[in-house]
Amino acid sequence: MLFFKKKDSIEGFWNWFTKHKDDLNKIENNNRDQILNRILSELSKIKPELSIEISKEENGIREMTISPEGDRDKFETVISIVEKAPKIEGWKFVAFRQPLGFDFTLEYQGIKLTPSELFFFPVRDEESLDIIIYGKGFKEHDFNTLAHYGLIMMDNVLGEYDCVTKIRHYDFKDISELSDTDDLIPLTELRSYIDQNTQQMH
Repeated sequence: MLFFKKKDSIEGFWNWFTKHKDDLNKIENNNRDQILNRILSELSKIKPELSIEISKEENGIREMTISPEGDRDKFETVISIVEKAPKIEGWKFVAFRQPLGFDFTLEYQGIKLTPSELFFFPVRDEESLDIIIYGKGFKEHDFNTLAHYGLIMMDNVLGEYDCVTKIRHYDFKDISELSDTDDLIPLTELRSYIDQNTQQMH
């Protein structure tokens, strides 16, 4: 019974979205929060605590990204929502935050994270990959705050799905803790490292 209830709630969301698409198309900077909250209110009827991001219009298309906020238990729901999306003119729907690559800087209250300036060290066993990310000045920040924004950075580096499914644990350490940095790998090489080792990981 639960399966059918969930399916109906997804269909109900898209019926609502289709019915109100003319209003939702009018999203601008001054009413963005209001429209996002309307959509989130309907989306939460399927599953609470999902998030959405809506891009600016490009070539007549807005992209709406639906995110499970890194919660693996919600991955299937997000995939189902996007798979069941109807064709709506002017809209494209995407599951999970997509990778941005390495050419960006994330800044928050003195924390400055630039992926192209960071390094990683892989810790592997037969089934899983953990990584330690090293950077300058990490010890100057509260670890929990650093780790929170470090994970947001990694969402943007790898894309949310791979960030959660390809790597089990993340740690963040100051590079000054190491006397020898020869074994470190530039963070920009993480994607190719994962691709080369995927067949040995779940």
